[in-house]
Amino acid sequence: MKIFKALLITTILGFSSIGQVQAEPQSIKRPGWMTDAVIQSILAMNLTESQRGPFRQHLKECLAGIQADVHKVTKRGGFDLEKKIQRANKYRWRDFRTKMRLLLSAEQIPAFNNYLIVQAEALQIELSLPDSERIRWN
Repeated sequence: MKIFKALLITTILGFSSIGQVQAEPQSIKRPGWMTDAVIQSILAMNLTESQRGPFRQHLKECLAGIQADVHKVTKRGGFDLEKKIQRANKYRWRDFRTKMRLLLSAEQIPAFNNYLIVQAEALQIELSLPDSERIRWN
């Protein structure tokens, strides 16, 4: 539960300071999954003010869902946990992608697709680690 709360807090704080990141990239502490490449791909989408709020909300839901899925699958145990987690992650990312494509303009879609690739690379799940350290932010 601590990781879930920390994830939500860092997501909210991280995205609320995106505008400041452009001005002072070294002075802001950000979550591990928010790499420079992720930030650049978010900025490349050129989100309008009305798109930023829904983007933060949908991303928060996606990452919180991934966290919950990892916890649920590992708690249940069994065989082929990685495959089960990947299946759950596909659902979360597909839902996020569907919601965002409704908000974005045609010019923003290629930058958004690039963002999804970069974000997926930044977020990896290590099943060999203890539960408290399972989600690893590159």
